[in-house]
Amino acid sequence: MAEEFVSAFHDLQSDATNNEKLVEFVRSYYVNNLNASEFCSPLQLRLNPTNNDLPVNDPTFIFQNFFSDISRLLIKHLMLEKVLKSMNKGFSKQLNSIGVSKKVYSVIFNAAAMICAAAAAVVAANIIPMRGWARAGIGAVAAAASILFTALGKWRRSIFMKRENEVEKHKKIIGHMIMVARPIMTDLDSVYNTARSLEVEIVSLSEAVDDEVKVGDVGKRFEELLQNDENYNRVMKWAKDSVLQSIVNQLG
Repeated sequence: MAEEFVSAFHDLQSDATNNEKLVEFVRSYYVNNLNASEFCSPLQLRLNPTNNDLPVNDPTFIFQNFFSDISRLLIKHLMLEKVLKSMNKGFSKQLNSIGVSKKVYSVIFNAAAMICAAAAAVVAANIIPMRGWARAGIGAVAAAASILFTALGKWRRSIFMKRENEVEKHKKIIGHMIMVARPIMTDLDSVYNTARSLEVEIVSLSEAVDDEVKVGDVGKRFEELLQNDENYNRVMKWAKDSVLQSIVNQLG
């Protein structure tokens, strides 16, 4: 997924209007693929006393059907977050470089324009003895050069400003994606921790003296897991809508 994102963002950097792949990535990435309800339903059936196909405390089912998915999602989110932070750092360096270049070119072109303007003024003031035709020619060239350097300075500055504006927009999109990554990881961690607690409850169910109490505890864990999954589902929807809106705000 990280490779798909880098490819989509590269298209955007090559052409500011080419954001289709980035939008499609956002829509497909920020989706809850855990399916906790689909996991819980068959597990609850296995805990039914009338079902003797598997022991009630078999932890293999949990690992194979849920923890592998959570681990995969955790790795996916962490990898993308790492890429986002690296890109954000790169954009910061680009902005610093553009800022320095703007100052350097501004000094160069302003100095050149001032020198030419001063030369034209000196020639016009007849401070340096020279023939009339020479004075007129040099004065005209110096004045024209001053105007040219001023125009070149403005043109070069406009290029830097355009590039700076593009980088800032891209950096804001990346920064927004980094921002939404934290609540996503927090809610996913909650799902993982609750699933681990559910595993412990199920394993200890057969050892319980009071089965009714343990069954009640397991039921509460199921409810907690489903609630945490719903929270994760909501934060993924929020992240998708939020990032899409950020793209519209910056590129629309």
